[in-house]
Amino acid sequence: MLVCGKYNLVYEFFDRVKQKSIPGALNYKVLVNALWREGKIDEAVMSVKDMENRGIVGSASLYYDLARCLCSGGRCKEALLQVWLIQVQLMS
Repeated sequence: MLVCGKYNLVYEFFDRVKQKSIPGALNYKVLVNALWREGKIDEAVMSVKDMENRGIVGSASLYYDLARCLCSGGRCKEALLQVWLIQVQLMS
């Protein structure tokens, strides 16, 4: 779905997963990538915050993708802050 550029299918699938169970970090990673490819940077950030609020631990690659997403939107300082926050969390 993501590779083919069918982002609407990604969103529909994610919504179905969310209704029936708790999405995992991989589901959020796919969602972040779909949002990023459509230039929906704020939505990508909000989806990661939603994930964290649900107590789901994201993978390093998810946060890497989020940082790249932010940088591609000219928000490199915010990306660096995200990386710093992750490092602080790992150390505590």
